[in-house]
Amino acid sequence: AELAVLEELARGWTLAQELVSRGEFGRALGSLERLRRHGFAPVDEYRRQIQRQRDEFEQLTKQLHEAVEKGNWREVIPLADRILTLAPDHGSAKKARARAWQTVEPPTVIYSRSTGPSPRNGTIDPPTSPGWPRRMLLWIDGVGGFLACFAKRVSIGQASPSACVDVPILADISRLHVYLTRDAEAYLVEALRPTRLNQKQVDKAMLRDGDRLTLGTCQMRFRQPVAVSSTARLEIVSGHRLPWAVDAVLLMAETCVLGPGPDCHVAVPELERPVILFRKGNELAIRANGEISVDGRLCCNQAVLNEDSTASIEGLRLTLEPVTAGRLPAGA
Repeated sequence: AELAVLEELARGWTLAQELVSRGEFGRALGSLERLRRHGFAPVDEYRRQIQRQRDEFEQLTKQLHEAVEKGNWREVIPLADRILTLAPDHGSAKKARARAWQTVEPPTVIYSRSTGPSPRNGTIDPPTSPGWPRRMLLWIDGVGGFLACFAKRVSIGQASPSACVDVPILADISRLHVYLTRDAEAYLVEALRPTRLNQKQVDKAMLRDGDRLTLGTCQMRFRQPVAVSSTARLEIVSGHRLPWAVDAVLLMAETCVLGPGPDCHVAVPELERPVILFRKGNELAIRANGEISVDGRLCCNQAVLNEDSTASIEGLRLTLEPVTAGRLPAGA
């Protein structure tokens, strides 16, 4: 008899979870109402949780419909994301978000420094900045190496002699597997081959700090540790690696923070104060409190960097190295 009660509780609880995931909060509450006669305290607590979620869901759904009717697509995306946090399988929210991304997403792009921009599917990808490469290697003595990607749209795929992706990985994945696109609000993953986000298959999805992407057998963790910066960090956590001996990939927006604490893009315990890499027009610059030595010349507080510059601040030494497009290091 006790097992029968437990089975009824388990089935009712599971059904309620499935209904909540689709946004059917009323039916979920009805499923739990039938279980209250057993006097199982967690059921009452779960009912109260669902009631709170239902109230928030109804308010967000109303706002989403209004935003869709007005065509406010940039407002639709965060509203749909909040709804999908409450009800991950809600069909209308998924359709609204997909429609919004189709409207606001940047164009698919190709860019060659030798030939300039070229069309793909009728769209053109502008360069990151005139005279500045799409990606560079950043070496920090005593800390490690990083692949810094400067484009708003970054391609990820398998490292091979014919690789033309921004982030080539030595793993069993497709030559062009996914795109990561940055806009003013967030990062979007666009899957060209099977890709999972937090163990859920996705075609397009917004990325949040701490999310885990799985491409084949390769797993990456997405980090945005600095709230005021759009720069992100990709860490490969599955044992795979890039052709270079780097620790992570930096998706460089306007600023990149090097500092002693965990709330930095690159943790440098020896630093007393943060050091900032930042865009300055069509150039990359470095900023810190005090004296900076760049390629043998002394500067005060900030200095412009070249593609192969070496800079020293407070005992910290970092070096930039250009990455030749379409080429991998020997032995890769």
